[in-house]
Amino acid sequence: MTQARKTIDLDSTRRRRGRHRKARRRPQPYAWLGVGAVTLGIGVALAGGTAPAHADTGDTGRSSTSATTPRSDGVAKSARAVSHATSPLAGASRSRQAAAAAATGRASVAPRYADAAPSALVAPSGQTSAGLEGSTAAITPAVATETTANQTPTPGDPVTTALTQIAQAQADLNKTWSSGNVVAGLASIVPQTLLSGAAWSLTTWQSSIAGAQASITDTVGVPVAHQIAELALLGTLMLPAVAGIEMNAAAQLIPLVGLLGASGEASAAAAQVGNAQKNGQVYAVVPFLVYGQNEITYISVNGGKRIPVEIDSGSSALTLTQQYAGNLGPALPGGPYDSGYGSSTEGVNYQFYLYPGAVDFGNGLVTGAGTLLNIPTTATQQAYNNYQYGDGIVGVLGIGANTGEKGISPIRALPGELGYGALEWRFGSWGVMLLGPNPLPARASVSGAPITNVNVQINGGPMTQVKTYIDSGGVYGEVPAFVVGTGQTSGQLPAGTRISVYTADGKTLLYSYTTTDTNTPTVAGNDEPFNTGIEPYQQGPMYTSYGPSGQGTTSFDIF
Repeated sequence: MTQARKTIDLDSTRRRRGRHRKARRRPQPYAWLGVGAVTLGIGVALAGGTAPAHADTGDTGRSSTSATTPRSDGVAKSARAVSHATSPLAGASRSRQAAAAAATGRASVAPRYADAAPSALVAPSGQTSAGLEGSTAAITPAVATETTANQTPTPGDPVTTALTQIAQAQADLNKTWSSGNVVAGLASIVPQTLLSGAAWSLTTWQSSIAGAQASITDTVGVPVAHQIAELALLGTLMLPAVAGIEMNAAAQLIPLVGLLGASGEASAAAAQVGNAQKNGQVYAVVPFLVYGQNEITYISVNGGKRIPVEIDSGSSALTLTQQYAGNLGPALPGGPYDSGYGSSTEGVNYQFYLYPGAVDFGNGLVTGAGTLLNIPTTATQQAYNNYQYGDGIVGVLGIGANTGEKGISPIRALPGELGYGALEWRFGSWGVMLLGPNPLPARASVSGAPITNVNVQINGGPMTQVKTYIDSGGVYGEVPAFVVGTGQTSGQLPAGTRISVYTADGKTLLYSYTTTDTNTPTVAGNDEPFNTGIEPYQQGPMYTSYGPSGQGTTSFDIF
């Protein structure tokens, strides 16, 4: 949800003037129904984990500390909300607004989703001003700290742990024979067989995923062979899901072993299988709707109602106000921290605290320990909500890794390998976010997510290296004036301009396109970063990895 993001020095009193962009196309109310079957098919094919794909209808929410969302009035919230951990309340930290093409006529109507409650986007009446900072609501999520939240799993490690736990569960069930309980031993045969199947599925996935991805790369442009490679990769990606089904079935049958006189062995095996089910989760699919060029999905926080939030690779945290955060416990020590979106003409400044919490993506996909929420203070929460309502959302789900924001993406607190990264894949007016290790081969990768360095070339001219945000929430993007090189310092880049983006060494083309009247970046000052906006996400799947820790990697994938 960021149009273009840039950290503003604490001692700077300068504020940016936001640019405007065209009003966004209103999605059809039956959009989810029209793509439901396709989404579900992709969920089964691509989501290799035990968390099923789901088409959310809206009941919960959360949002990230910085992002850009589509505004019904045509004003983009460009902003990487900058949250400063040092010296709370020190200085005026601001994030900057950037967008394209002016529009008028603000609409307060939220995007329509099947079964979504429209009241979710109506400013609440009778809002209490009491106790956000001192909240002691009755939910007790696992205690999170910034240290635990920043831990990044190593791909393959959770699955290896799951295999060890499956083997231990089988050993526990085998004890029924050594104890002389033949009846319980016979009852353990079926769950043991299922566990053997689960172990085979996970082991085969581990040994074959790299080869299946390589086949995609090797057969690009080769008819038939490439389609066969695609089917083989899809089959490989389904293996962890098959393992999950087998473990679920085994878990249902193990209690029978205990009823037949082997309660100790059954209890030990059940505990091992339960842990293996969590560690064996590899992929999960979260569908989204593209609204105003931004990716909107529904989540639930701390058992609250489902609410619409924007998926944003250009920010790294989850921000939403208390009323959408379910039952909050006490905040973590420290704060409040300063942040904001926008400019002096269109923006919002707010302060927030960090809270532990739990985020539900739907169908059992719930974050664990390490989940942090950025919750604006009582004094600033209404201003934050008012600014978000115009965009059809109530928060932003930041999925980036290295923006330097206070807080952390809740994706990193998911079980198994789900917290390793997120793939964003658009299909016109809808798309899917696939959680887990990269399921597809990368055509090219750059260090940093979203912040990195690239070379930008305008109309075939010289390449210019520039700090960059690879930003799915950046709408149409932003390019510094010195990169344009024509003397233009504001407004939108003219239609017909050819933009080519290369890796920092200038050797690999990441993407290129020709601007149009409806898809062109804003020209910004020389001190601003380059912001890709949505263009690379429209051209193909893009993967954000949380490794290496604190930096991340952005991959331009192929299929």
